[in-house]
Amino acid sequence: MWWSWFTLTCLAVVAPGVLGQCLTADDVTSGAAREDRRELSVGQQAFSVALLQQLAAVHPATNLFFSPYSTHQALLLAYFGAANQTDAALRRALRIPQQQSKAATWQAYRLEKFLRNFNTSDGHLFTSSNRVYISNKLKMRPCLAEKFDTELASIDFETNTEAAQKAINTWVSEQTHGQINNLIQGLSPASTVALVNAAYFKGKWQSQFQPENTHKEVFHISHSKQALVEMMKQKGTFNYMISERLGAHVLELPYKGEDISMFILLPPFLKSNGVDSIIKQLDVDSLREITEQDAMYPQTVEVEIPKFTV
Repeated sequence: MWWSWFTLTCLAVVAPGVLGQCLTADDVTSGAAREDRRELSVGQQAFSVALLQQLAAVHPATNLFFSPYSTHQALLLAYFGAANQTDAALRRALRIPQQQSKAATWQAYRLEKFLRNFNTSDGHLFTSSNRVYISNKLKMRPCLAEKFDTELASIDFETNTEAAQKAINTWVSEQTHGQINNLIQGLSPASTVALVNAAYFKGKWQSQFQPENTHKEVFHISHSKQALVEMMKQKGTFNYMISERLGAHVLELPYKGEDISMFILLPPFLKSNGVDSIIKQLDVDSLREITEQDAMYPQTVEVEIPKFTV
């Protein structure tokens, strides 16, 4: 289960840029939706790596759990309605190529959304929904409402703040199947725009860890720090590789349905600050090397990882 949310209260800077623009009249869709989607995906990967590196720098030696995909999707909605400096800043942050028109990016976004909803699996459930809550005191261009009918909602932040907060939290709870019920607390009546993303994932490993093979053992948090934790074990055939670029062992653990996987990156045991080194070396090319199927090959592997919940 993944979630992220953003409340934008900078009326003087954000609201005019986000609400005053639609896809420009001279944006012509090229029909190259597949290439546009590929460009969007590459930019999304670059954004994800950059966000991970920033968070790791701010929160060193701390477990991090976040969804860069959700963050990217929510900020895309702001980009579609942005203009001038806001447009340029969001384009840079989201790693959208300068040569790609906003209409082409919008087409890629819609295609990805359609394919995500179409490619369902009996083995797992994954949903990601975006919504922009806009103050009813602000004028919204009709073209925005037309193109983003399911993503936009007018709400009274100023005079009925408690009801606005309840409406947002109810929507989040519905999208996450009751897992997140009170995401927003203490909503400000000065809020003008709220970008909300609710992502939900529920799945089982394709090759499951058996409870009888879980035992307490020493886990090496770092080169010099250990802890006694419950370790899950299994032996099986998994996609595996050694990435020389990252200096790490890479293991793929697929979920049922096989179109969603967890990738585990393990630094050499004797290398101090191994995790930090991997994060610093990570980029789009190394990420692609890991996730492309022809870069990994099945091997018999003994897997031993700490038991965890998210």
